[in-house]
This record gives sequence, C-alpha cells and structure tokens, in this order.
Amino acid sequence: MKTSSDRAQAYIFGFLGTVYGFWMLYSSGLSNLMISTILYLPGLIVYAIGRKEKGLKLFDKTYEAIIAVALIVLAVYSLVQLIQGNISF
Repeated sequence: MKTSSDRAQAYIFGFLGTVYGFWMLYSSGLSNLMISTILYLPGLIVYAIGRKEKGLKLFDKTYEAIIAVALIVLAVYSLVQLIQGNISF
C-alpha cells in the first residue's frame, strides 16, 4: 500500500520530469520539434489499431482527441515544410 509520502514523491518526480521534458523540447529548437511530430504519427496509427482490435473507443476523453488532431495537423504541416526544404534534419 502506498503511503502519502510515496505519492508526494511520485508527484515531485512527475513534475520534475515534465519540466525537464518541456526544457528539452524548448532547447532542441522549433525545427526538431516539428520533425518529432512526424515521428509521433506512426505511433498514433499503431495506438488506433490497438484500440480498435480491443473493441475500445479510440479516445476516452475529448482532450485526447484534440491533442491527436493537433498532432496530425502539425505532422502534416511539418512534412510539407520538410519537403519544401524550409526545415531540415
């Protein structure tokens, strides 16, 4: 059974991990962030296939669908920019 101190420690590490993740996104630059959206797209497809195989709804919450749509839009935009040569690896 988890105690309140275990839970507090988990929240602290979760918060620090989130801050670190945002810092890494910021420090890598916008072009690398855009390219990473392209790399997340196949994962979203695999996720959708897995949910469908289990007979579950694609997304349980509305905000999950909004994030997925935003990711798809950003990935398409990034792919167009990459093809046009406006961003590069």
